[in-house]
Amino acid sequence: MSTREDLLRKRLRRAHVVWALLAGSICVLLAAGGGGHPPPIVFVPVVAAVWVMVHLALWAAGWLASRGLARAPAATGEKQSWPLALIAILAATAAAVFAGLVQLAVSLLLGRYWPFAGTLWIVMLAVWTAHAVCLAGVLLRRRWARWVAALLCIGWALALAWEVLEPAVRGYVQPLQIGLALAVVIGLALAAHHLVRSERIRAFLAS
Repeated sequence: MSTREDLLRKRLRRAHVVWALLAGSICVLLAAGGGGHPPPIVFVPVVAAVWVMVHLALWAAGWLASRGLARAPAATGEKQSWPLALIAILAATAAAVFAGLVQLAVSLLLGRYWPFAGTLWIVMLAVWTAHAVCLAGVLLRRRWARWVAALLCIGWALALAWEVLEPAVRGYVQPLQIGLALAVVIGLALAAHHLVRSERIRAFLAS
């Protein structure tokens, strides 16, 4: 087994342990939380369901990363470090996938849409699924993943721009909010451009 594969397995085991400890601690806190309406202990099944889903997701991510490492060119697979932009994409898409798992787990346990209603629930689950596809593509080191990541950056930039500009059109203007949103939109647009144009990212991804 290569050094990289060894390191991958160790990191995956650590992630499983950290997540198990975190979820277990949350369950203990909820069980000892006392009264309330509803009492905190009723949320233990939700945490347990998310706990199982995340462990399965971690296993799948490790398997995909191992396949991606195996597909990497021999000259770079063992030595080339991950570009910072791809690390950021991994973190962002993993957070989005986690949000989707929580949405799905809570909705299944409650027997109703949560936290969104009707069509918006389906739309948001589709959004999280798109992030999952991007995450899988990056872990597998597929070059098409950079296009998916770029499209997601542009999509979030447009969504943020709409959220800020729509109230402004109706006369509700907050300069600070607009300025911050504009900075984030520009940052996302630049990130999309970098993902598509970067030679290092293109070389790192296997095919």
